[in-house]
Order: sequence, then structure tokens, then C-alpha cells
Amino acid sequence: MYVLEKPPPSVRDHPPRSPEVIIPEARQRETRRRSFIGLVIALVLASGLGIGIGVGGGQGAGHGQGSVSGAGGVGAAHGPTSPAHSVLADVGITPAGWAAVPLTGIQVSVPASWQVEPPGETVCGRINGVVLLGRGLHLPERGCTQRFAVANVVSLRATNGPAPSSGRQVLIHGLKVTLTSDHRTETEFARVTGMTIAATGPLATTIVRTITHSPRSVVLGPYRVSVPRAWRHLAFGGLSFSVPKRWTTERVIWIGGCPFNIARSTLLLSGARSIFAPSCMPPPNTAGYMAARPGMKVFAGSKVLVTQAQLHGTECRSLNGLRVCVQPYRLAGGYSATNYPGLLTADVYLPGRTRPDLVEIGLSGTGMTPLRIFDSLQPSR
Repeated sequence: MYVLEKPPPSVRDHPPRSPEVIIPEARQRETRRRSFIGLVIALVLASGLGIGIGVGGGQGAGHGQGSVSGAGGVGAAHGPTSPAHSVLADVGITPAGWAAVPLTGIQVSVPASWQVEPPGETVCGRINGVVLLGRGLHLPERGCTQRFAVANVVSLRATNGPAPSSGRQVLIHGLKVTLTSDHRTETEFARVTGMTIAATGPLATTIVRTITHSPRSVVLGPYRVSVPRAWRHLAFGGLSFSVPKRWTTERVIWIGGCPFNIARSTLLLSGARSIFAPSCMPPPNTAGYMAARPGMKVFAGSKVLVTQAQLHGTECRSLNGLRVCVQPYRLAGGYSATNYPGLLTADVYLPGRTRPDLVEIGLSGTGMTPLRIFDSLQPSR
């Protein structure tokens, strides 16, 4: 028997719209978007022909007030264009009291109190909900001393091969999704961009309707952005980068510490001259605690080491004169910077150096803030 967990008021009072309703609305938005693009093209052509058109109070071409950019300067990036709104993480679909749980390029939202478990972890006792990363809906109960009961289970895992031909093709928040249902077990299945999301329990349908892009897909996408003029521009460890003005800055000389989530709205700069290995209590494994936070860490010093295990599966790219190797999200027990789903961890190599700086960026919000930080990375002058 399922224990019904009441969703937040925003979910009870305003239930999510079905995908069938979302599709025609998405088409209307697309029509408006194309009209806007046509206007932009006309303005660009007019500018190229020397025709003066007053837009936005006479801002310079290509740059609005409050941002700076330029080839090789702050904001020079790894792609040709700024991301469209449709490819950003949609933060407006996460109800109050819920938290987004990403896995690579996709995320869903669940109540913040639910547990989040990587492969191999045992789930025991009576709980309202659990999110299983990198595995199916089966829950191992070995070692449990009390009867297992869970009202809602969500699974996120990578999937190869075509989507089921019997599924319904729908559009959810800009993503093409194939849906299938098992009404007998109250289970909803969604296939989207190489991922399978399965949800069972009273909140299954609600959770599936929160599918959206993850901030990680925005940061690692082929985009170019600038940073707001009010941001702070810093140099540390041979790197230059920008962060929001209101962030606090902490300076330490160690690397290590307890594997907790990144501090909110904080820039940590470490000289990495020693290793700090305290005795740590296990961090909370709830969706709310593990949710992405805005923040950044930069470790630059002799104790920054790169092992062969870290190099396995690493994606490297050129960025503003740097070699940036993004460490893959690792589905494993325990927690570190590389298996917190809301963190991007990268080894950043300056020209002519073999020892990298280690950079961690919180993958919060729509993805635009971490993208701006990531794209601002360059060698300091």
C-alpha cells in the first residue's frame, strides 16, 4: 500500500499540464520566437547597410548595458552563440519544497526530503521517496534490519538503443520525450536523449512532467556568453575568471576536507600546499542537500594531483588558451567532487604547464551563471 505524500501547495492547487497541452503551447512559443529572430535579422542587415535604427536607447552593436565581452577577453568562450532559452534548465517547474536532481544532461525535480542513492547502496526502512542514480527501479534490501517500504521511487540511468515504438511522442519543456506507462504498478517511463527516467508511486506523473535540461548540458554545450559588467574579475593560480559581485571569498592553503556540497555563493581560493584529511561524518543524502548551489573552488598548488583513474573518461577541450579537462560524473558509493551531480569538476592546464589547477563550479539555476564563470576562464595576464 502506498503512503501518499502530499505535494506542495503549488502542485496541489495548480497540477502540471499534460504533455498534450504543452505541445501546442510550445508551437505558439516557437512561432513567436521565429518572428523575433526575423526582426533581429532585419536589424542586423540594416546595420550592415549603414541604416541607423534606434534600439534599446542607442546601445553599441552586439553589447547591451551590463555586460562585457570580446575576443580573448572576459567572456570569450567555447561556442559560437549564446544558448537559447529553450535549452536552459527550466527552474520554474520545480515546486516549492522540491529540488532538482540531475544526471548528465537531464534533470527532474522531487521533494527535497527524498533520498538520493548511487548504485550499490542499500535502502532500508519506511521512507516517502528515493531517487536511484544509474540503476533501475530494483531496490536491494541486503543488510536491512527492518521491513522495507517506500511510497515513491525514481530511477535515472543512461540507455542505449531506440525508444519503444509503442510510446507516445510528446514535448516536455523543449525536450522530445517518449512516454510509456504501466498503470498496474503506477509506473511512468520516459526516454529522452539517451536517458531513461522511471517513476513509480503517487507522484510519478508529476515528476515526469518536471523533466528539463540540466545546467551541466548548458555549461558543456557549444555556446558563447559574456559576463555582467558588475561581476568581479579575479586572478589566482595563473588563471583569470569572473564571479558574481556579491559572492564572498575564502582563502585557504589546503586541499581536501570533508566531501560536503559546495558552499553557497562562495569563492574558495586554495594554495593547495597541504592535504587536509579530517574525520568526517557522512553528508546528508537528501535531494535538498545535494541540490546544486552557486559557488566555485579553485585549487592551485603542489598538492593538486591527477591520477590515472581521474583521467579515465575525461573530456578535454580548448578554452581561451587553456586546456580544460572536465571530469565525468562518477556513479559510485561515497561522495567527492566528481560524484556530486550538481558540481562540475575540471582540471585546467595553463600553457606550458603539466600540473593543472583544479576547478569546481556549482551547476545551479538555469545554467547561465556557471556557463558565464566557465567561459570566463583564461590565463591571467
